[in-house]
Amino acid sequence: IKKYNNCHKLIFGNIENIHCVRQSLKSALLKAYYGNESIVKGKVAFNIDNLNMKNFMSKFEETKWLQYISDLLKGAITVANNLKKGVNVLVHCSDGWDRTSQICSLTQIILDPFFRTIEGFAVLIQKEFISFGHQFALRNGCDFGKDKKKERSPIFIQFIHAVHQITLQYPTAFEFNSNLLLFLCREVYSNKYGTFLSNCEKDLLKYEVNKNTISIWSDVFLEKNKYINDIYKEIKDEINVKGELQYLNVWNEYFFQYDKLGQ
Repeated sequence: IKKYNNCHKLIFGNIENIHCVRQSLKSALLKAYYGNESIVKGKVAFNIDNLNMKNFMSKFEETKWLQYISDLLKGAITVANNLKKGVNVLVHCSDGWDRTSQICSLTQIILDPFFRTIEGFAVLIQKEFISFGHQFALRNGCDFGKDKKKERSPIFIQFIHAVHQITLQYPTAFEFNSNLLLFLCREVYSNKYGTFLSNCEKDLLKYEVNKNTISIWSDVFLEKNKYINDIYKEIKDEINVKGELQYLNVWNEYFFQYDKLGQ
């Protein structure tokens, strides 16, 4: 605070780092659904035939995945409330490309109805994650020749899950449906689109990514009807999001999308 003359308050969001997020999602997938991880002939295998789901909620709670989503939402709500009061806010995490991108994006979704449209959501991701340097290549493990496993983390996936929680609270306020969110969760790791292959704007220009690859938004808008929310009705003002744990739910469409019984 001493470095900023007119700074009146410093708020520590207590949002966990990339390593905790990585372990949390892994635990949520393994312990709560896929069962135990094992090594078979030198390769990782999962017991996906584990149908004993009696303790599912307690197992899932142990992963802290929803707790970390809650922390993100509460951080964004704090920023949004201050901005509504006319208070300027500086958001910053250790480096500025993980939690900063998440909090700023969620804040804008809360405050501005444009970012709840398909076009606005695309603009938001391009701006806050891609142009402002969230390191997709590093975090997704596709930074060829420089891959650092300890630097991988599903930060973007965590953000999408937080957005999903908001859509559950305001099901008519978003132009897009969960199909778009699931599509982004899948394709962020597919390497099909150049959108998620670079670490920053400099890399995008250096490797001419826009010329040599397809943008994910090209396919999104080509099949826009798949992602339209049929009950969409614009809320022109900000929305009153709740971030406490009791208001959050397990995203079954994501965690059980490969469930044999479900299919």
